[in-house]
Amino acid sequence: MYEPILNSLYARFSVKGRAQQIRFLQGLIPPMKALHGGYQTSNVVSAAYGSEEAQACYMLRYFLPYSELLPSVLKPGIATGLADSVQQLMFFGPGPAPELYGFFRWLAPRRTRIAARPRLNVHLLDIASNDWSFARDICTEELIPTVWSTPVSYHPRTFDYTTKWAESRLTGIFARTQLFVFQNCLNEVSASAHEHVKANLKWLEEVMPLGSLLVIIDRDKYPSVIELLKWVKGRVAYGYLECLVGREEVFRHNAVPLINTIPAIITTDAGLLIDSAGGYINRPGGSGLFLQREIGYHAVVMRKVRT
Repeated sequence: MYEPILNSLYARFSVKGRAQQIRFLQGLIPPMKALHGGYQTSNVVSAAYGSEEAQACYMLRYFLPYSELLPSVLKPGIATGLADSVQQLMFFGPGPAPELYGFFRWLAPRRTRIAARPRLNVHLLDIASNDWSFARDICTEELIPTVWSTPVSYHPRTFDYTTKWAESRLTGIFARTQLFVFQNCLNEVSASAHEHVKANLKWLEEVMPLGSLLVIIDRDKYPSVIELLKWVKGRVAYGYLECLVGREEVFRHNAVPLINTIPAIITTDAGLLIDSAGGYINRPGGSGLFLQREIGYHAVVMRKVRT
């Protein structure tokens, strides 16, 4: 799965030949360390994604592991009927959209009525939508076509989910969407903006159609996000939503099978990413390059059951 990403990066950065490829990957070591450093907080994530080099690092390090989280919560009994009924999807703060790629990998073997609904509408709402176009285009133009062959309409928009939605011009789109996803984005919201996020989620609870799903996934190391997820689960008491996933303990996703597929040019040759179990734990300058073999995350899945 890494080869299409590498090939896209080589083409976009005009990298040719193995020697140039290794130098290119070695040149990503400083931005890779900087990107990793932006996540090393228990408060609000401050990673900078604006440069194409930073986005290349994200695609190589985080994109594929994070693409596996959404499918891991769409279990039988939770997403029953979703594969054949979904026509419109909405992703908040997706950046390069690893969760969208993961969704299509999940959907492809399950959608039995493709001919009846040949086109999906995908709305990608991000406050930094324009900034993410480099990496997002790799996802939608290079990666998704390898797992999904029928037409898709993509609608990336600059959208701030910490401001008031009730008067949004997208209200009609919200009301016709079957799947709403927040993945690894609430950790970028300051605690002072949580009340705005809660107000928006209350409004979403009102306008989302009957039977639609709200999925929130976030890493396990941000206490303010955990408190926000507890609040979301508490909305069950108002009778409009039922909680399908929402246990208190942390989910653990095994990333080892994926790590084992990383090409040697990234690890052994360039030293850009290092498997902590691969004998390189004491490599000089390795800080910030070690891969996590397990991803801890919290997940909440809610379904609209009453209007």
